[in-house]
Amino acid sequence: MVFTSHLEPQEERMQQWGACLASASRRL
Repeated sequence: MVFTSHLEPQEERMQQWGACLASASRRL
């Protein structure tokens, strides 16, 4: 179960990307 600790930081990045994409799609 070492993947969980490895995916934690990635999840945070994905959340940030999601927010960026949401704001970008709103502008479009």
